[in-house]
Amino acid sequence: MCIMQFEQGRSRFTNLADKKTMVDDESIVYVCDHVLSGDREIHVIVHHGDDNWQFTCGQHDHFVNGASIRPIHFEHVVSRNFYIVEVVQNIKRGWLAERTVGRWQLSAHDD
Repeated sequence: MCIMQFEQGRSRFTNLADKKTMVDDESIVYVCDHVLSGDREIHVIVHHGDDNWQFTCGQHDHFVNGASIRPIHFEHVVSRNFYIVEVVQNIKRGWLAERTVGRWQLSAHDD
């Protein structure tokens, strides 16, 4: 269950079932340049064992032509990709979600 509360113009996303999967809107997460620029949609979300989050397009051309992974606040990711809120609440530490043919598949992730 995901609750969105608005506090002074900011949103807070909380997973009531498992507090370990909570992502605060001011948390730093890592996003590939393709997603950040809006050129590609998010296709892979990783919740690392150390509680870091990564949002990428799922392609393997990062670090080509200067494209890389950048740290930004979670709220900036959500403001452009609101659909990920429901997905994020279901990803525990050490797991990832991958979108294929419009569906999100969860699987364990080796850090």
